[in-house]
Amino acid sequence: MNNKKSFFRTLNLVFFALLNIAMIYPFWHTLVGSMISFEEYSNYKLLLFPREPNFDAYREIIERGDIFRPLQNTVVITVLGTFLSLFATAWTAYGLSKDFLGSRAIMTIIALTMFFNGGLIPQYLLYKHLGLLNSMWVYIVPALINTFFLIIMRTNFSGFPKEIEESAKVDGCNEFGIFFRIILPLSKPVMATIGLFYAVGFWNTFYASLMFVTEAGKKTLYEYIYKIVSNQEGSQFATSVAFGEATKFANIVIAVVPIMLVYPFLQKYFVNGTMVGAVKG
Repeated sequence: MNNKKSFFRTLNLVFFALLNIAMIYPFWHTLVGSMISFEEYSNYKLLLFPREPNFDAYREIIERGDIFRPLQNTVVITVLGTFLSLFATAWTAYGLSKDFLGSRAIMTIIALTMFFNGGLIPQYLLYKHLGLLNSMWVYIVPALINTFFLIIMRTNFSGFPKEIEESAKVDGCNEFGIFFRIILPLSKPVMATIGLFYAVGFWNTFYASLMFVTEAGKKTLYEYIYKIVSNQEGSQFATSVAFGEATKFANIVIAVVPIMLVYPFLQKYFVNGTMVGAVKG
């Protein structure tokens, strides 16, 4: 029995080690590719370490400065959107966690939005009617509340003992006080986890920028990266294809690294937050 467990544990470790390598290597390949010459990139398809590292691609990006405006837009969208989405989702979920007439019907209608939508043309006409086209709010307002995250947060709030709220009301605390002083502090794991998911979603904003924004000054980082990678920004980066490839890799690294740095700070909340909803639906 012990030998079987040991074999399974070893097999499990090997499998997940290979899975980690498969997920990490593409980013490592991109990072190394952004720091090497075209000759080295051509000769060594399996990039492990840069033999002669250089930062010419990053220097070129900084000197051109084209990335700074879309990067700034994406940072603003991510910070503001994450804060507003967390508040809107938590406040809505707290209200829906209460038992009242029609609460189940409302949740059913909300859940249906996960599977059905009007399509691109009605979406475009709606945004036009609301004045969201070519506005920074087109990135935030339509994505303000994610239905799946709303359900998870509602499940979290529904699991709180009612005695906590009742004792708070006895002490003279109203619904606002209960929400901000009791509910939110007790929900740090789920708030941090959902906040991370919201932040990643806003940081990766691409579709809305491509479809609903035409002003260059309001484009997002990932549409800019898309144009770089697909050679839509012209060939003025350099005279050689070599430096063009390095520049593509460098832009991708600049786009990916900032959001990756957020994960270590929220890791301690991540496991507990993702488990919410697995016990009580």
